[in-house]
Amino acid sequence: MKNRPQSLRPLLRPLPQAVWCLAAAFAALPALASVTIDFRGVAFVQVAGPPDVDGTLPLVVQPAGSAYDLGDAAWAGFWGLDAVFGFNLPSGTGGGTFAFVRGADSLYGSFSSVATPTGFVLDYTVSGGTGAWTGWFGTGVGTVTALDPLTLPTVRTSEVGSFTLAVPEPGSAALMLLGGAALAAALRRQQWHLMLCDTVAPRLPISRSLAVVHDTVPSLPVVVLSGRRLDDLGDLLAQDEVRGVLGKDRFDELPALISGLLN
Repeated sequence: MKNRPQSLRPLLRPLPQAVWCLAAAFAALPALASVTIDFRGVAFVQVAGPPDVDGTLPLVVQPAGSAYDLGDAAWAGFWGLDAVFGFNLPSGTGGGTFAFVRGADSLYGSFSSVATPTGFVLDYTVSGGTGAWTGWFGTGVGTVTALDPLTLPTVRTSEVGSFTLAVPEPGSAALMLLGGAALAAALRRQQWHLMLCDTVAPRLPISRSLAVVHDTVPSLPVVVLSGRRLDDLGDLLAQDEVRGVLGKDRFDELPALISGLLN
């Protein structure tokens, strides 16, 4: 595009710093190699049958009998735990499969366990997920404390731990949630004059970014930048937050457009 400058910063330098800071932070969100999620929860561990010939006791945890808090980010709220596992009485070790579930979303994998004087220590392997967790994988550790005598057929437990999870490729529902949370946090951190919004941004489609602006700072004006034909964007550009639209072949007009909106 012959009129496009090498950088937007010379064009935006005369304008309030908050304008180009938010634009840069939003349009180029840093790649996330991994995410650490601290969790805690309670569950009812039930005996599912008698021990086998090797002394392994079958155990289950059902989502209706558990509640896990996975933090305050995009996965905030309570999740149920669905687990099927065995505990070998002679060795004090065990393992099985797990899934944290809420609606159509789940994070699942396997784990191994070692008995402690007050419960168990769990090593998790996260192999995948569904819904917002599609494509996630990683490892984790949890410390389980028994709140009832282990001789009972149903034992109340509490658990604290953390997962370290690899972030999937851009475009997943989970990354859209992360991008929306990051944008909302930036909008709340300080007062902004205006936001520049590309129609194609890493991990955050324009429909989601406009929804975040509407829910967080509905009075914030948005200028949409696009390399597409503007008439192809349809109703998206008719939203109240959109105060200006500019093709990427007309970047030299951007300072005047922003100045007109701010004055």
